[in-house]
Amino acid sequence: MPRPTHRTLNSSTYKQLYSDGRQNGQRLRRAWKLAGVAFCALASQLPAQTLSEALDAALRNYPRLHLLEAQRLADEAPLEVEKARRRPQLSLDLRGGEERFTNAANAQATGQTGNASLQGSQLLYDGGLSRNRISEARANLHSSAEALQDARQEVALELATAYVDNLKYGKLVTLAKQNVGLHRDVLSKIQRKYSAGAGPKGDVLLVKGRLALAQATLETRKRQLKEAQTALIRLTGGIPQQTAEPAFPHWAMPISLDEINFAQHPKVRAARSERSAALSRKQAAQSAFRPRLYFVIEGDAEESDRYKTLQEDAKALITLSYDLFDGGRRRAEVRQRISEMQAADWRAQDALLEIEARFANAWNELVSIEERIHLLNTQRNALETVVDAYYEQFELGKRPLINLLDVEKELFSARSSAQEERYNRLQAAYRVLAATGQLIPALR
Repeated sequence: MPRPTHRTLNSSTYKQLYSDGRQNGQRLRRAWKLAGVAFCALASQLPAQTLSEALDAALRNYPRLHLLEAQRLADEAPLEVEKARRRPQLSLDLRGGEERFTNAANAQATGQTGNASLQGSQLLYDGGLSRNRISEARANLHSSAEALQDARQEVALELATAYVDNLKYGKLVTLAKQNVGLHRDVLSKIQRKYSAGAGPKGDVLLVKGRLALAQATLETRKRQLKEAQTALIRLTGGIPQQTAEPAFPHWAMPISLDEINFAQHPKVRAARSERSAALSRKQAAQSAFRPRLYFVIEGDAEESDRYKTLQEDAKALITLSYDLFDGGRRRAEVRQRISEMQAADWRAQDALLEIEARFANAWNELVSIEERIHLLNTQRNALETVVDAYYEQFELGKRPLINLLDVEKELFSARSSAQEERYNRLQAAYRVLAATGQLIPALR
């Protein structure tokens, strides 16, 4: 398995990104600037990435997936071990050295001795123990594989969310910068008007307060953008120079609930495989009440100074072993396995309910967002018309500058909300696809 080549920010950059809050405002702003420089330097080393390319990088490099892949490979060994128990077993034993013995004259003597023994055995009947252990190992392997697929879906959803957040907060930062620029322009005009004695001081203080609020909003959006960029670094190893806005996955969205089989989701399949493994363990425990039958062949040859000729022996046996009394150990083990099977059955049902709830929540959110987008677009279009009308009235001297700032503030809020909901709609669609287990094919 290839070693992960995961690139992360150095510790000094993280200290700059996440200051402890006790620094003053000037030091904090300087830290954000240094963090931005670090992000830009890292981004300059990477080519532009589409969402599909970022997904490939995350699935290839993310440590959690390598961990689960290693676990899946480890679960292949028990299956081979259990299969090997059903095959013939052959062992060779060789011994040699010095010995002391009583000879024919009833005197103590020393000499050399050597022994070779060969034993072979074949399981004939074990009450289903081997068969059930093989079934358990196979179910555990299947559960590991499904857990890996479920983790891949989760990483894909996390990546898609971070990728879209990077686009979303990038647009919101741009809008917030425009809003700050507008407030600064209005403040400059209001201050000139106040200095000329044509305006009240209250207007200057009001606009200064609104400018501070606009700057605070910008800082919030910058922080959200940095968090999205950090998530991309954690998942893919870097920030692309450019990000291409993905198309809404109309082609992958379910048309009706009838075409969705939640039982095929990897999380549900993994839980059901765990239930199958628990059933096999219970049946293996029950097989302990049955006898075991083996066919055994043995050959032995010994050469010693105490004998004049080579001593040879050979056997072919059918052996039976049957545990008649164990103090209740087997019954207790069967009860334990039954409880484990019941617990696994409840986990499988819980996994199915969880996936169904995820889908329902994501679908309802998607429907609600689409309705909100329509309403917000209506609000934005109306405010754009109002702003144009206010500017015309301002040019004619019928509107004060403060009124323009008021309506511009409402327009900024409407534009920001419309942009945010547009990207939220895309993220809700990805959550719908993740709940159906079809996110990775849709992103590719």
